[in-house]
Amino acid sequence: GTNELFVLTSGRVPPNPSELLGSAPMEALLTSLVREYDFVLIDFWASWCGTCREEMPILSRYAQRPEAVQVLGINVRDVESYARTFATDLALAYPSIIDADGAVARALQIPPLLPLSFLVRPDGSVQRIVDPLVFRSVQDIEDAVARAQPSLPGK
Repeated sequence: GTNELFVLTSGRVPPNPSELLGSAPMEALLTSLVREYDFVLIDFWASWCGTCREEMPILSRYAQRPEAVQVLGINVRDVESYARTFATDLALAYPSIIDADGAVARALQIPPLLPLSFLVRPDGSVQRIVDPLVFRSVQDIEDAVARAQPSLPGK
């Protein structure tokens, strides 16, 4: 089908990956992710993107922290075999899916640059993270996620 998203099986795959990331249109994907995890940090990447190669191990370290929000990589504008090799080489601690036909990228209207990060909130709203554009440390990610989360009462 045109909306198929393939799971790259590196790292811990989310519960029921086929149900979560099977042939799902973007809205269904985001809804199921949010239902499962509340907040989801989405990172768009490609095997040809040098900056992604630097950033993704940092995202992987962040993903292993107990307080981390769920991280989901989305591979765009790439060759599937290259993407799989790349994800395997980096031994990422979070799942990635391949946006083979660009449906996810179109749904989020992403600009033509990588890497790109978005935070999906429990209400389904999506905020692009632009500060910083590229994560250089786990602290960068923690700060950006904290800023993108709506302030909760009592905090």
